[in-house]
Amino acid sequence: LDPSYGPAWLGLAYTYSIWPDYERSVDRWATFDRALAIIAEGIEADPSIRESAATVYGYIYHKQNRWAEAIENTTVAVSAASPGADDYHWHSRVLASIGRLEDSRVYARMGAELDPEYPVLMSRLAISSFWVNDLDSAERYFNIANQMDLGASIHSLAYSLYLLRTGRADEAKSRTRQALVSLNLDASWVAPVFDAIADPSARPAAIAMLDDLYGKGQIPDNVMMTLAVLLDNTDRAMEVGLASESEGALFELEIIYIDEFRSFRQHPRFGEFVAKVGLQDYWNSAGCTWVNDRIVCPDASTD
Repeated sequence: LDPSYGPAWLGLAYTYSIWPDYERSVDRWATFDRALAIIAEGIEADPSIRESAATVYGYIYHKQNRWAEAIENTTVAVSAASPGADDYHWHSRVLASIGRLEDSRVYARMGAELDPEYPVLMSRLAISSFWVNDLDSAERYFNIANQMDLGASIHSLAYSLYLLRTGRADEAKSRTRQALVSLNLDASWVAPVFDAIADPSARPAAIAMLDDLYGKGQIPDNVMMTLAVLLDNTDRAMEVGLASESEGALFELEIIYIDEFRSFRQHPRFGEFVAKVGLQDYWNSAGCTWVNDRIVCPDASTD
């Protein structure tokens, strides 16, 4: 109706950007290219959206493991005169992926305070609270997000992991099945694999089952990595991480910093893994260092 209306271009680019997170059959790289073309056209039509458009660039660069460009663009978006809830959400996700979990939660909270009725931000606040082991806050915000009927797979799978940590395996199974069905993926493995997490004698058979399904494309890389870690097979998790061609779309890299992945971070090939996904180069360029099993960056300020 109005080709010069920038927010419409911004909304269209945003929709293309997140589409692969909701529909696994979509060609994510072609969809990202389409989003970038749309946002460029939108800026030409309405230059006033330039700062807000930085979020779209940042989100896609994040997916492409272009860490410096991702953080640069999402920082521009949240530093604008009137940042939106999505700007805070995507900045939070980029911060978590580069290892700044506490800062990630700060921006998730800022977004949730700006728009407390936005399910994605409430989910983000729940997940980021879980990642830093604030389980009381995580419980509260997961409950709120669940009442909003959020259908994103990343939410259901993160909540499933939270349920496992808090001893609610049956609920975790149900949530995981729900996420897999929404992605048209095989859910037959959920019960035996989750049972094997609590039964070391059943773990070799569980890994064999997962490997078969993984080879058939029924389990995404990051889910396979997470399950292998939970089954105490860090070698297999590392093999998957090193062999994958791109980052998974469900958890993002932020999961490698949580307590469950401590053995993964201590693996002899962890340095090789972070180099492969470009994090080591980013950390070096940003002056980040490991301190007590966590990454610390000198620009990690949320003032």
